[in-house]
Amino acid sequence: MADTNTALDAQASDGDGALNGALIGAPGGSEPRSGPRILILYSDIGGGHLSSARTLRDDILAEQPDAEIFLENGFQQLGRFLCWFMRDLYQTQLSRRPWLYKWSYEVFRRIWFLRGLGALVMSLLGGRAELRLVRSYSPDIIISTDARLNAVLGRLKRAGKLNVPIFATLTDLGGLEFWTHKGIDLHLVMDSSCLESVEHMAGPGAACQVRPLVAPAFFTPLGREEARELLHLPQEKRIALVSGGGWGVGDLVGAIESVIEVPETVAVCITGNNSQARRELEERFFGDSRVVILGFTSQVNELMAACDVVIHSTAGVTYLEALVRSRPVITYKPPGGHPALIASLLAERGEQILAATPRELSEALKDTFSKQPKDDSTRSGVPSAAATILSAPARVRPQPLWQRIALRATAVMTLVLMLAAFGLLADEPYPAMARVFRLHSVAVTTHDSHSMPVVIKATPTELPLVLADLKSRGETASFTYEKGWTEEQIRLVEAQGSQVLPALGSVSLISWVHTRSALSRQAAQLGVHKVSVYVPPKDGLTLSEYLLARSKGAVPLRGGTYLESRKSAVRLNLGKDKLLILNLDSDSSGSLQFLDKVLDELSHQGLAAIPLENGRS
Repeated sequence: MADTNTALDAQASDGDGALNGALIGAPGGSEPRSGPRILILYSDIGGGHLSSARTLRDDILAEQPDAEIFLENGFQQLGRFLCWFMRDLYQTQLSRRPWLYKWSYEVFRRIWFLRGLGALVMSLLGGRAELRLVRSYSPDIIISTDARLNAVLGRLKRAGKLNVPIFATLTDLGGLEFWTHKGIDLHLVMDSSCLESVEHMAGPGAACQVRPLVAPAFFTPLGREEARELLHLPQEKRIALVSGGGWGVGDLVGAIESVIEVPETVAVCITGNNSQARRELEERFFGDSRVVILGFTSQVNELMAACDVVIHSTAGVTYLEALVRSRPVITYKPPGGHPALIASLLAERGEQILAATPRELSEALKDTFSKQPKDDSTRSGVPSAAATILSAPARVRPQPLWQRIALRATAVMTLVLMLAAFGLLADEPYPAMARVFRLHSVAVTTHDSHSMPVVIKATPTELPLVLADLKSRGETASFTYEKGWTEEQIRLVEAQGSQVLPALGSVSLISWVHTRSALSRQAAQLGVHKVSVYVPPKDGLTLSEYLLARSKGAVPLRGGTYLESRKSAVRLNLGKDKLLILNLDSDSSGSLQFLDKVLDELSHQGLAAIPLENGRS
């Protein structure tokens, strides 16, 4: 299968960067045209928005060759803060805090007032820059392929600052509340089920169904055998296409492992622009002929035609591409928010399968393979987005001035409250605040060059086995307090020359409220008057947790390096590591093997594990 990787990579691009510069026009091209000037605005959140913009450009030029079309990343015009907040933080939430993204998405989806305020905040912070960009092109038509840009452009239109038709493409089939705005003249939806919802929110005549917005090549018939021959993929095996979208997100490892558990099945995985995910997958599945790992590729159409099923965790364009190619779709472990919402809606309609675990994914694959494959569909009879845009008139009228002033004042106050809440409840701002305000913490240093302080997080079931393992090696360590420990177990740790340290678990939506009571409860069980030092959560400390713990006289440890038994690799950087915190999972045998690996690595470097109290300054 190595030859397959080489053949596919030879026809793939490094990403959007090299191609994007050639696509974006500039005002006043070298060849003046008599057709309309059309500005298409997209965002770089994932790859679907740019893909839709390119498809629109090609479709419009096919309908009206003399049109003058410009593609611009309108999202970048919103400013660094909004780009970080809505793109970088969103990407972090998908990978590290899916629960936080799920919660915030549901709150804004269900409360229309918050959505309106969010749109107003974006307009206040990025509206002027967006307006300058639009006016620099003097377009006759504006098209947006991103929900965030819809809100900004819609407000500019209602404020009377834009007087040309504005169109929005809605590639998602759910979460339409975020895509819809009363200032958009026409929303182009991909499914008739979306029409009623959009018109209910934006007004009569605000929506029109168009052909799925995917590249024209997807509508050209292409058989499985022909596509596999082009891609050098095996004809006799079943192929599952695993897509991580433009960012290469989702449980790609779990998806691939579930695929190759099914006999006579090959997994082809697209990691998009996520080079780190691609390297990790190539290392993990090196030499496995049933696995093909790809980065960004321009051959998604051929891959869709060649495969028997599509597995993904996101939403949007990937689903539309599979829909046009009539390929069955399985959504695996969606991260909450709009991917989970869309997956549930489509699963209820029987248009795809939703799998939450590897076992469910394996069963879904077997069920899918047992059915007769569908033929390609051209989905004719629905007008194209290009034809609709070129013929639709403007619909929106400006909003009264007093309404705009009232909403601005409310948005400013809401923004202040949201920033304050983010600073208190999220762990990302804490390191910067700790440096700026010099928040007190206990640094860990190693006085003895032949020892390394080690802290172990173990469940009540694992504790006796871990203590016995340490005793047999003649070493000891500190332990973090764990829920469910008995006083007898705590005394057993202390009797072996170790200590039990108070610890805070991973923060959730309301867990920070119980910081003081949690430390008090641990102090009582440990038999101490109060907690002075505690081990912070692995995922990071929040300012609210720090302040509540500080009010009890407790400060966090600083300088620890976390290692997890679920990850087999043991990598120690002794030039930086001053303290090792080992997180052992519920698999006792695997946890002990991991612990032995760490202790062996320390011994190999001339170090012995010691409790923290012997290595703390």
